[in-house]
Amino acid sequence: MADHPGVVTDHNDAGPGCRRLPEIIKGISNLGQQKNQQAQQT
Repeated sequence: MADHPGVVTDHNDAGPGCRRLPEIIKGISNLGQQKNQQAQQT
C-alpha cells in the first residue's frame, strides 16, 4: 500500500475521501491487471 499514499489520506479524510474510495480501488485493480498483462507478454 506504500505505493498508494493517497489511500491512507482518503481514509483519514472521512468526507470526500470515502466517496473516492471506489475510484481508487478501481485504479489499483487496473494497475494489477496491467502488471499481469506485462508479465504474460514477457
